[in-house]
Amino acid sequence: MKKREKDKKGKGLSRRDFLKEGGKLAVAASALGTGMLFKVPPARAAKSLQGTGEVVVCGWGGAFQDAMKETMFEPFTKETGIKVIDTSTPDSAQVKAQVDSKNVEWDLANLSYQDGIILGESYWEKLDYSYFDDADLKGISAVARTPISCAGYFFSYIIAYNEKKYAGENHPKSWADFVDSQKFPGKRTFPGIGGGGHVHCEEAQMGMGVAKDKLYPPDTKKVWAFYDKLKPHCIKWWSMGAEAPQLLVDGEVDIASAYSGRIQQLIDKDLPFKIEWNQGVMSENGWLVLKGAKNLTNAMKFIAFASRAEIQAALAAKIPYGPSNLRAFEFIKPDLRAKLNTAPEIFDKQVVINWDWYIKKTLDPAGKIENREYLANEFQSWVLK
Repeated sequence: MKKREKDKKGKGLSRRDFLKEGGKLAVAASALGTGMLFKVPPARAAKSLQGTGEVVVCGWGGAFQDAMKETMFEPFTKETGIKVIDTSTPDSAQVKAQVDSKNVEWDLANLSYQDGIILGESYWEKLDYSYFDDADLKGISAVARTPISCAGYFFSYIIAYNEKKYAGENHPKSWADFVDSQKFPGKRTFPGIGGGGHVHCEEAQMGMGVAKDKLYPPDTKKVWAFYDKLKPHCIKWWSMGAEAPQLLVDGEVDIASAYSGRIQQLIDKDLPFKIEWNQGVMSENGWLVLKGAKNLTNAMKFIAFASRAEIQAALAAKIPYGPSNLRAFEFIKPDLRAKLNTAPEIFDKQVVINWDWYIKKTLDPAGKIENREYLANEFQSWVLK
């Protein structure tokens, strides 16, 4: 193991690391808790994005896709002459089916590094970063732009609460508070396996007193101790992102682990909810190009356009998720900055998920099942007890 890997082992990515890596052109192992032992092409003057034809982009539909149409798809077509055909919803099983059958319908999908490595690198094209302007390439941390994926935005699992029930400073400020039903009585909701595709070891360990820089490898005894403590007060293990905010709105729960952007949308409607950023758990979504994409060059051009600082800033103004291109904050007003998880003062309070640990096979005594699957099986047994 290289020295850098040893130094970073077991740690999430701090903002200092994120910013420091943004100026480098090598993808260092374990900087995001990953084992990405590749190199990104060096920064250079961007190649032209002008073109013809089309590109098929698979996104998440709904308000998010509408926002992308306005801030990305339509401006991209206007500038380049390349028509964007958008569809939904990205799904790894469909990617596998398309690539295996050599009948690839999508050119690129709005998925995550997690999705990419779980399915396997052979299902994705290597990205061509030569279409990026130098400033934008450097603005996106090298650990967020891998050979197969380029992060577009970061989202966070945060603590959301009803401020009418927990007024002022008397609200849950940590995952330990989240499971403290005596100090903060009320009903809870927390993600199940469908809520992100994994057992949430990060929140669970912090809730049992583990420091942010000691989360990997997880102490699974503490993970399940957290779940045991939470279980009597959790009315739903949610699987879809819309569920937690709806439970808050309906008054069925008082405290929720939820996606930050969805809660911010409630707050923007003057509903009585607040976000606690402390110990937020971050991950990313971005762009991956399917192996055998029919419009390969146009897909690469689209990613470069969508990664521009001003484009990411425009999207953040519509949907409050943190830009991966930190230069976007040059275009973001202070009132919006306060809502975004990659703003420096907010990033510092959080931890980034180590997805590479989840695809290792260290928990299974036989070494055959990935850690995420092993824990998912344990969760299914545990939840029925």
